[in-house]
Amino acid sequence: MNIIDVRSARILPNRSYPASRVIVHSTGETDLAAVIKFYTSPGAVCPHYVIAHDGTINKIVPEDHVAWHVAYAPGVAATYGKGLQEWQRWRMHAGKLDRSAREGYYAAWTARWPGLEDPRTLAGPRPNYMSIGIELQALEAPTRRIFTDAQYTALVELTSDICKRLSIVPSQRTVFGHSDADPIARSNDRGQWDPGALFDWHTVSAGVGFSSANA
Repeated sequence: MNIIDVRSARILPNRSYPASRVIVHSTGETDLAAVIKFYTSPGAVCPHYVIAHDGTINKIVPEDHVAWHVAYAPGVAATYGKGLQEWQRWRMHAGKLDRSAREGYYAAWTARWPGLEDPRTLAGPRPNYMSIGIELQALEAPTRRIFTDAQYTALVELTSDICKRLSIVPSQRTVFGHSDADPIARSNDRGQWDPGALFDWHTVSAGVGFSSANA
């Protein structure tokens, strides 16, 4: 693995207990320099790692510190609390929570998580304290698998290493995407993202060593 240390300038708390999950993200910005500048700025949200198009791993936050990469907006959290049948009617539209999700809008999510009522249970009661966050640099022209082969290779190697060192048993419940844990907030007019339904979980799960549904 090619890991570059680019520490965040933000003062972040130490972990009070080991991470038990790895959460995969996609950056909203495609320019790596802009992504790194933002994530290393004081006061910015940030993951532990950012994987560039060429597979280079940028280390933003040490694993023994909490990184701020998952948060639930109060309105979205309240909507999840109303149950699956109700929250599936909602999505983000023009940056706002909107009750306009068409039937089947979350079909990929429900196929991946049959029987799961509340997505928040995946990330746990204190998501940032319980997880390692890994962002993949988005492509201007996404491939069929959204990211590059080099990014998938680096993600498999990094996730495998994290799980081994932190004694995380790899599974679909311990290695998942931000869009799994917060599908409403990680949605737009084109569907789910971050990393979304087209993410190649088969490659990741096979490489890390666990079974995963991939809608």
